[in-house]
Amino acid sequence: MGIYVIDVTLSDGVNSPISSFSVIVSSSSAPTFTADLVTQNILLGNTVTYALPTTNNPSGLPVTISAVATGTSALPAYVTLAGNTFTIAPNLVSQVESVTIDVTLADSSASNQYSFTINVNSNTPPSFTAALVA
Repeated sequence: MGIYVIDVTLSDGVNSPISSFSVIVSSSSAPTFTADLVTQNILLGNTVTYALPTTNNPSGLPVTISAVATGTSALPAYVTLAGNTFTIAPNLVSQVESVTIDVTLADSSASNQYSFTINVNSNTPPSFTAALVA
């Protein structure tokens, strides 16, 4: 990868003019993860951190990581992404859900998309809605 200058010399025995041109060699390979993404199961009221697997980029270009919930343009309010680590901290009953997170790895020439699921489960024990009759 890189820019290479090629010099071409033609000679007739008297004159030897040199012409130069550049060749740019780049990779169109998109960055990848070195392992699969893993489903995250969490109980309501708890906090989990999930570090994404290492990235591999054959082009050598810097990789950016971004993420959104499937079908939206943002992450759920209880999920944050800093660098390559998600913090998942649901604390509202309305956050008991299963949500798919789309993760994009990109460099300046190509990108790949991956996904994983977050399952937020209630930690409230079951209860009776009416008094028991003896």
